[in-house]
Amino acid sequence: MELRRFGPKSADHPTTGQPCKICNKPMEEGEYTTLLPIGPAEDDEEAQERAAAGLPHNSLAIEVHYDCGHILLAMKTEQPWLDLARSDGWSASINPLIFGGWKLNLFTPEQRHGVSFFVLDGPAGSAGQLAAIATELLLAGKSFPIDYFKTLDEKRAITALFPEHEEAEQQNDRWYRFSIDGQIWRANFNR
Repeated sequence: MELRRFGPKSADHPTTGQPCKICNKPMEEGEYTTLLPIGPAEDDEEAQERAAAGLPHNSLAIEVHYDCGHILLAMKTEQPWLDLARSDGWSASINPLIFGGWKLNLFTPEQRHGVSFFVLDGPAGSAGQLAAIATELLLAGKSFPIDYFKTLDEKRAITALFPEHEEAEQQNDRWYRFSIDGQIWRANFNR
């Protein structure tokens, strides 16, 4: 996919000062941006049909820094950014989230190529912390092994990983959200 480069951004452009959806830093005067398509609108049936058929179609898009768009495209592959596995089949993967931040998935041996049993979404800049969590759980560097971690409920799992977090609250029927140093994290067990 070739990204179109727009800019340099003027001081009076409506999106100057708005956050980039990838890095969350403001798009400032003089910077170059691009538009990333995110798919057809829900109420555009023709565009949805054309997209499903693999034909050109109208698409909604988000504006991001031009360099961030290229980084995202380089990272957006079928393979995760980081894939860790033990010989007994327990594994983890870390992938970028399209709107910034990172996702950690934990898998049982039976789930390896399916739905993970635990998902943790971290803010921008959290990839290293998520990689450390995955490594510690898989290598039993925590005070509990990953198979024990799987038995915990969301609140106990969040407390085990982040003792310093602010109280986790249920966001909806699947997700819990909590804050660390003012940044929002989300977690869920797929049960």
